[in-house]
Amino acid sequence: MFYKQNKQVFEIIVRKDNTSIQNKSSDGVKGKSVQSGAMVNQSNIDEDSNVSAMFKSTKKVVATLGITSVVKQSAFTALNFYVSSFGTKNGDQSLQNQINRQVEVVSDTVNVLTSTISGGVTGAATAGVIGAVVGTLTGFASSMLSIGARQYERQRSYDTTMFKENNAIEYNRMRAGLNDTNGRSR
Repeated sequence: MFYKQNKQVFEIIVRKDNTSIQNKSSDGVKGKSVQSGAMVNQSNIDEDSNVSAMFKSTKKVVATLGITSVVKQSAFTALNFYVSSFGTKNGDQSLQNQINRQVEVVSDTVNVLTSTISGGVTGAATAGVIGAVVGTLTGFASSMLSIGARQYERQRSYDTTMFKENNAIEYNRMRAGLNDTNGRSR
């Protein structure tokens, strides 16, 4: 029994078996919700249709976000393929590195925006305004953590490479024995 706004609501659960013929309600209809006598409970029907509509809109949102993600990925792959040949055509690796860095900056910016928007839209479709706020923050944080981890790994790799190169330079200087007595100073 449910109590809702001073109304007593009875729900009859329907089971599919052979004994269901014997358990009909008083007006001959099995499985009918009864409210205050013989009236049908419209609020449960409305809630069920709202839940069904919510899941349908959520499916549309997820499908739209998936299609958007595929289109975005395809566009960036095509752009990357197009600009990756600039350095080989001109023989300028420095130019190619600068172009790749600019493409990466644009890609990261677009990824943060789309993650934030998709998180907000997905959250709104499932939990309303609060879900939109939580989804937006989650999408933004997830994207920024990914970029931060990648940049940290890049910095660590650079530091390791520079440490090895500096050690190699110092070792070669020491082997060369740069001093005035051995005459190897050039």
